[in-house]
Amino acid sequence: MEFTITVTTNFKRFRMNVKRVYHSEQIERYEISAGEKTITVRNNRPQVKNTRKKPDWKLEEGEIKDKQAFAMTLLMVARYLQMRM
Repeated sequence: MEFTITVTTNFKRFRMNVKRVYHSEQIERYEISAGEKTITVRNNRPQVKNTRKKPDWKLEEGEIKDKQAFAMTLLMVARYLQMRM
């Protein structure tokens, strides 16, 4: 599954490509890229799908310089997944 999100911070808008690279009954991994930079995040969304718990997101690969932009990116990915699934 591949899709595009747009993240707006205080000063800039970033268009990012998101690709699911792994899926199991417990976890999902997504590769998020913008320009030449790529990060890999994982969550436990399949495991908590039928509960009231929120999925936990964790950075697996890459470097984060702006925590606010990272949080906004995860929020936009989660919203997209919630709408589509």
